[in-house]
Amino acid sequence: WTDGPGGGGLLNLPETLLRWGVADRSELRLGLPDFLRERGGRRGFSDLYLGMKQEVLQRGGFQLAALPALSLPTGTGGNSSGSVDPELVLAWSQEVGGPYSLGGGLGFFWRGPAQRFAF
Repeated sequence: WTDGPGGGGLLNLPETLLRWGVADRSELRLGLPDFLRERGGRRGFSDLYLGMKQEVLQRGGFQLAALPALSLPTGTGGNSSGSVDPELVLAWSQEVGGPYSLGGGLGFFWRGPAQRFAF
């Protein structure tokens, strides 16, 4: 459970992501719909996610990858935007010694029929 909108509890599971390596630095990604249940409110499944991950730079201990994707309107119970929603995430990592690294990402999302842009 996590805190949902308005302070209610929100159950979200199982958050399944399947990944297939299709080339040396590329993978296809399939995010299966999650089950969502808000305490005293909506319940149903989220949208399906289709995307890929492509490494675009590897120099020394630094890596940069682009993750373009689409969210398809398969959700139920009010858990879908009702439209095909594109997104692009740029992810980076930097080795800092031994088994350790730092990483982060910046995402751009276009959500819903109102075509709202977010990052």
